[in-house]
Amino acid sequence: MNKGYLPADIVFMGFAAFCVGTLIFGMQSVEDGPLWLATFTAFLLFAFSFRFWGPGGNRILRFFRESFPFFVLAPSYYAAGALSRAYHDRYFDDEIIRLDEVVFGGHPNAYFADALPFVPLSELLHFCYYFYLWLIPLLGLYLYLKGRRREFLVTVTTVASVFYFCYAIFILFPVLGPYYTFDRVEAPGSFFVGLVYRTLEGGASIGTAFPSSHCAAATAIAICGIRFAAPPMATFITIVAVGIVVATIYGGFHYAIDSLVGVVVGLVGGLLGTRWHRRLETWISSTRPGAKESGPTGE
Repeated sequence: MNKGYLPADIVFMGFAAFCVGTLIFGMQSVEDGPLWLATFTAFLLFAFSFRFWGPGGNRILRFFRESFPFFVLAPSYYAAGALSRAYHDRYFDDEIIRLDEVVFGGHPNAYFADALPFVPLSELLHFCYYFYLWLIPLLGLYLYLKGRRREFLVTVTTVASVFYFCYAIFILFPVLGPYYTFDRVEAPGSFFVGLVYRTLEGGASIGTAFPSSHCAAATAIAICGIRFAAPPMATFITIVAVGIVVATIYGGFHYAIDSLVGVVVGLVGGLLGTRWHRRLETWISSTRPGAKESGPTGE
């Protein structure tokens, strides 16, 4: 069916509604609050319009329509850092640092790179950290071009749910992370190390460290890859995902507890993703009189 909501639309609309509500009641504390309110109101209205129109038979338009929650990840990520000011005028690094000490007996982010100062290892880990940006399009396009639309839609719902859950936590419980609170880690290497640092300097959202969305999303994508992709692709994605988790600590980008909780979020989201997708399909079907039991995905 071409028109109607998809499960991932509901996930994004829930997050967008949360952002709009946050801004209505706390806009005076948020930098560029009116702009963010206008942005998420527009996003919400656009997503709402999916109930009434669809891309028709155009495969390219359908791909962009069905991937919509991913195309608004970047503004949502930056909004998460800004909107936390509506609830708090501080960051919760002290609490996370104490939890890190309780769980790990110290701060692995502060000494991991010094303990293993090997350039090939450092470059490999930083390559994985940077490749995080490409994991979603890699698996998404792989499934879509293979004609595995059902698996593609489940992956979109699963990964989007993990991302937007993390973003909501960022707003409610902002944490800077060791990249801003500890001395910067001097990881050996140059090319990928420098590439990651330049990316962070130019595109990081402040207060979005706990839980690590890198670890959460990478873990969920790896689970989807193992379930839906051929073994070579699944193996590559899994290796990169493991590298991302290790790199978050090795490079000093996250407290170890950030990464651990991120992995747990990714595991829960990844393992329950198919069931969650079906639950949302059932709910969507129940809100559309005359719709088939299978819901708006047309499966």
